Amino acid sequence: MKKTCTLILFLSMLVLSAHADLWLEENFNYADGPLEQSVTQLELHKWIVSRKANDALGTSPMVANRNLSYSGYVASGQGKVAVLDPAVGSASSSQRISVYYIDTLGARDTMSVYAAFLLKPVSAYNTTGRDFVIWEGSVGSSMVRGRLFMAKSADKVKIGITKNSTTISAWSEDLEVNTTHLIVMKYEYNPGASNDVVKVFVNPHLDKTEEANSCLVSSDNATDMQLRGFGLRQRGTGAEIGGLRIATTWAEALGVNPADLNDDVVPTVDPNLILEESFDYTTGSLLEGQGGWLVSTATADQGGLSPAIGENTLSYTGYGCTSGKSMLLDSVAQGISGDLKRNTVLPFASDKLGVEDTIYTAFLVNFSAMNSTSGKEFFAYLKQGAANGDNTTMRGRVMVAIQGNDKQFAIRKNSQTITAWSASSPKDETALLVVRYINRSTGSTKDPDHFCLYVNPDLTKSEAENAACRLEAEGNEADGGADLRYIAFRQMKMNATIAGIRIAKTWAAAVNYNAEVINGLFDTFMDAADNSPRKMLIDGQLFIFRGEHCYTITGQPLR
Repeated sequence: MKKTCTLILFLSMLVLSAHADLWLEENFNYADGPLEQSVTQLELHKWIVSRKANDALGTSPMVANRNLSYSGYVASGQGKVAVLDPAVGSASSSQRISVYYIDTLGARDTMSVYAAFLLKPVSAYNTTGRDFVIWEGSVGSSMVRGRLFMAKSADKVKIGITKNSTTISAWSEDLEVNTTHLIVMKYEYNPGASNDVVKVFVNPHLDKTEEANSCLVSSDNATDMQLRGFGLRQRGTGAEIGGLRIATTWAEALGVNPADLNDDVVPTVDPNLILEESFDYTTGSLLEGQGGWLVSTATADQGGLSPAIGENTLSYTGYGCTSGKSMLLDSVAQGISGDLKRNTVLPFASDKLGVEDTIYTAFLVNFSAMNSTSGKEFFAYLKQGAANGDNTTMRGRVMVAIQGNDKQFAIRKNSQTITAWSASSPKDETALLVVRYINRSTGSTKDPDHFCLYVNPDLTKSEAENAACRLEAEGNEADGGADLRYIAFRQMKMNATIAGIRIAKTWAAAVNYNAEVINGLFDTFMDAADNSPRKMLIDGQLFIFRGEHCYTITGQPLR
């Protein structure tokens, strides 16, 4: 009889090993109460409170008798949920409690592992984020590689990923609270040292392969680890988690048939892109109150009407935001006289920028309907007051001057006198402007923030290669830092069309160079039989075609 029981146990282990792609299917089917009380019947894994001193401060996550649903996911509507309590660790970043699924079959360090689970976010303590899901490499010592953070973002939340750092490598788009989302967190093994990466897929397409889905990727350079467990951490995060599946393949983690997956690429969102505004609102409607746009709280900035939505957009060859509609700055619609002004502002970050963070704002502008002016301000970064009547701080102010049929641009940090203007260009030609802001410090008496303006950059070149069209702001060395968090477009006897706004952390993400557009135009103008040089002005950019080749005005060969 003893031999028979031993044989049955041995065969059971063989069956488990044969289905090794799926390590764990966890639906939290335990008695309501603390999660760490739970042990499966075969004791192949269990949830335990961390044995690390800093990870055992507070109460455990609780099991609650309800489940989460997500259409198409194999573990949808199954079992119960583990509830993370936002009160645990809300007062201190060092107060937390972690519970781990411990793999008793041995450490893994030669394969990638996926954890798919359902997440219903409820609340986040702060806008910088606290980690709530982790990959674990040790039971008793500090070895976490793969940290998933949740942060408050206005009335929503967002999640971010790192390998081990507290500086987030990439953030997701904002996620609705009290709504179920599907998350896939991958520890990607790579041969060699300190080169494993962690990826997170948010609401992936269940009918597509891993490669065809977009993801967030860790970029911090931490050492690798042997993967031993999966952890839930309470530290100021409110959420419900259910339907957990840990596996060594994408298909097994999601519970889908590999043969049913296709590799059609899903359009990806650049993690460095903060915001893209195409003004897809009702034509003729006022912009205020739509898409997060609001009016400045400064008393002097509240006269007249809000800018309105125009039917048409603007274009600039190769720029990656030329669809949608436009915003119209209209001096007549303001209904005010003189230089009293109306600001419409848009938050471009959910929290203050870190020191040395860089932000680029790219947009298209056309002044064909505007009369001559010696200089009017129409754009700036802004620090908004908290209530009506509060003063505002504006920095990186962009100006336009129009004489006859020509226009020029300039930038000043604050109220300095403009001494340098861009080269002239026809008034009725659309311009692409890129305004860079470097946050040097957060106080007015500390290191001064830095601003510059690029006018009609060559999108086939890098930022550094566009130095010739860059204007440094007058007064860059003055006025310290300012904790700027918004962009502002100002109506002050102004007639202009604004379109295609992209705010990003990098030059490339801001301009989103679309090579296919330019290549299509090149194919139209190239002529192998005609070797004489032909100049073409395409959306304000000059190209020279000779036979099957194309050059910029500087002589750089493009094709």
